[in-house]
Amino acid sequence: MRYYECPVVCSITLPCSHTVDKPCHEARLISDGKHQMPQCNKKSPIPYTFSTCGHSKSVTCAELVLYNSDPAIVRCEENDVFIPPCGHERALKCWKKTRIEERKKSFNCNRERLVKLPRCGHEQTVQCSTADRIEKWVGVSCEEVGVVDEGVSYGLQDYPCNAKASLRRKCGHCMLLPCREAFAKSTSLEACREPVKIVHPSCGHGCKVACHLADHLRSQNIRPPVVTRLIEGDIPAKLTFAGLPKCDELVTFVRKCGHVEQLPCSEISKPKRGCKLESVVKSPLCGHDIKTPCFIMNELQKAQIKCPPNQAPFAVIDSSNDFSTLSNDARKVLQSCGLRSRVILTCGHESEVECSKLLRHSENDEVADGCDKKVEVCLPCGHFIQLSCKDCNRHKQGLYTPRCTRKKTIKCWNYDRCTSSVEVECGFNGAAACRETTTWVCPTKEHEYKLNICCKGEPQECPGCSFEKLSSSVSSPNEFTGDKELKSWIQGSVPQHKVEWISRGKLKFIENEVALLKYYQTSYAKLDPWNRPLFKSYRTPCFRILSKENLTLDAFDPNKLVKKHRSMFGIVMTILTKENLRKLSEGVKI
Repeated sequence: MRYYECPVVCSITLPCSHTVDKPCHEARLISDGKHQMPQCNKKSPIPYTFSTCGHSKSVTCAELVLYNSDPAIVRCEENDVFIPPCGHERALKCWKKTRIEERKKSFNCNRERLVKLPRCGHEQTVQCSTADRIEKWVGVSCEEVGVVDEGVSYGLQDYPCNAKASLRRKCGHCMLLPCREAFAKSTSLEACREPVKIVHPSCGHGCKVACHLADHLRSQNIRPPVVTRLIEGDIPAKLTFAGLPKCDELVTFVRKCGHVEQLPCSEISKPKRGCKLESVVKSPLCGHDIKTPCFIMNELQKAQIKCPPNQAPFAVIDSSNDFSTLSNDARKVLQSCGLRSRVILTCGHESEVECSKLLRHSENDEVADGCDKKVEVCLPCGHFIQLSCKDCNRHKQGLYTPRCTRKKTIKCWNYDRCTSSVEVECGFNGAAACRETTTWVCPTKEHEYKLNICCKGEPQECPGCSFEKLSSSVSSPNEFTGDKELKSWIQGSVPQHKVEWISRGKLKFIENEVALLKYYQTSYAKLDPWNRPLFKSYRTPCFRILSKENLTLDAFDPNKLVKKHRSMFGIVMTILTKENLRKLSEGVKI
């Protein structure tokens, strides 16, 4: 009886006045104090009240006991209004507000407001917490909003301002930059490069230079006279400064030849070109009038190039003129004549050429090499032909061999059979072939044909004999010979394999062969004998390795040999060679 436990359910009253049902034996142990009183998970009639804020929270009886014993484990989730020092109201959970008020948690107001940055004076919209930090900034403020002066140290950045600011140099020039970049460069600026108009220290003309260079030049107190006219050969005084630009002011320049022109001021001391004023003169090549710049005239005079006095019927080039020393500009002027002239070539013929080519003619004789006048030449065969003068010169030099086009008659190479002659060119030295047909008899003396043997040569095979071989193979197909000897030779080469020879009577090879040959015979009979393919019959021994499932094959049946690949055309066979049998014997894949 002592191990008997009463199963009757009894009701137990808990300290919170709620009841709970338990078996009788457990209720007795609880009443005796041997077991702990069970937790009550029913709603407590008394809510839990937070001591810090006074809010209440509905809990179970078990939670009420737990929270009263350790208030730190529960947080008040009621919504409350928090007013920070900036005055902006913010809805927060009660426990967060309490922690902030107790200085256990920081609070940053994220409301935005418009502030004036103390360093640059620009207005920016920032968060309330950032505005408080900006108000604590210490440094030097700009005298004018958005104007940063060179050389002033303003202190640390109060806020990364992206507005445009004017960086004012000590010289008065300004640079428009992002505000924070302007402050960063205020104490480390490079020299000012703004263009400033000053008087050029060499010629007195106005020019623009960098601001820092203008200050240096003003400190030198240089006031040169203004250059307006200069005679060629006079060298004006020049001052050189790093960064000084070239003066492009036009100045009257008097040439030694007497011509006057306007040149840039920077070129008058050393002109890049000579006088380009043009005059009409006689060309020393053709005698025609050409426009020649003054500096080219001076070059021709220095080279002692003589011009013809009058226009002659033929262009006569003075042999004393040396054109090789002339510059490219002078050569272009001499070649600028667009007319044509008649010249007497070195071969003695007259020719009309473009005046622009006369200069090359005088130097390289290129025009003479291109003479197209016809001359009569006697060939080694005794015939005369007409050649151009240039080809005649090449023939005399051995660079060209003309061909005689006169006709002559020679015998055909096959004259003994065709008795024909052929008309060929005089210079032909090969074997000539006529187009006559002759009778050709095949080696068996059974067929003969009319053929053009002289042009196409002797036939190697007779189409009639070839067709008779095909007909003979159809009427009486060849028997297999040497089956036993071949089988024994194969068995000796691969002793580990069983060799089976499928005899002719058990397969339809001969029948298929005859059917194929009949098809060829019918097709060839419709063709001209000399358009038929030649027929040659030979057999190539082949073998196939049988798989385990058809080792008992006794006939050459494609349906049994090709089970898995019914879409294949034909059967894959291996040519019977010593090499393939060696691979088969060694187990190497063929």
